[in-house]
Amino acid sequence: MVREIDIHSWKRSQHYRLFREYKQPFFSVSFELEIHAFLETIKQVQQPFFLSFLYEVMTVIHQLDAFKLRIRENQVVIHDFVHASTTAMTASGLFSFVTIPYQEDRNTFIEEGKRLLDRENAVIDLEDEPNRDDLIFISSLPWIPFTSVEHAMPGSVFDSFPRVTWGKYVVRDGLAYIPMTVSCHHALMDGADIGEFYQLLQRRFHP
Repeated sequence: MVREIDIHSWKRSQHYRLFREYKQPFFSVSFELEIHAFLETIKQVQQPFFLSFLYEVMTVIHQLDAFKLRIRENQVVIHDFVHASTTAMTASGLFSFVTIPYQEDRNTFIEEGKRLLDRENAVIDLEDEPNRDDLIFISSLPWIPFTSVEHAMPGSVFDSFPRVTWGKYVVRDGLAYIPMTVSCHHALMDGADIGEFYQLLQRRFHP
C-alpha cells in the first residue's frame, strides 16, 4: 500500500522545498558496524552472509518511515513495504540487478533470495521496472574495506531512492567491523535519520 503525504502540513515542508531545487540533492554518510556476534550466529545456523545481512538491513529500514518516502513529480508518497533491488554477480563476471521482495520471516526471505540470486542461471538485466519506486538500492563490495562510496547517479529529478552499500569486513582486536555507506535525498531525509538507522542496526547485532 502507498499513501500520499500532505506536503503543506508536513513537518519537512520547508526542507523539502529547499532541497527539491538542488541540482545534486543526495548526501552520503559512511560508518562502521561491529558484527562479531552476528557472524558467530550465522555460522552456527549455517546461513549465508549476504542474505542474512541484507535481511537485517531491510528489517531496520521497515522501522523507519524516512526510508520509505519517495518523490513522484509534485507529490511525496510513503510505502508500507519496500524491497531490495541489489546488484548480483553473474557467471560472466558482470553484475545484474535483482529485486528481492521483503519478507518478515527471516528463513523465507533467505530462501527466496537464494533462488533469485542463483548465479549459474542468472542473466544480465539492467532495466528498471517502469513506474516502480518501492525499492531500496543495495550494493555490496565484498572485496574492499572501503572508507566511503560515491555512486553513479542517473541525474533524474525524480530519483529519490535511498542507496545502501557495504564492503569487506575486517577483524581488529578480535572483533569484526564492516564499512557501510547510506546515500539519500535530502528533501526526504536528514543525517538524524541515518543516525537512527545506524543505531537500530548496530543494536540488532548486539541484542
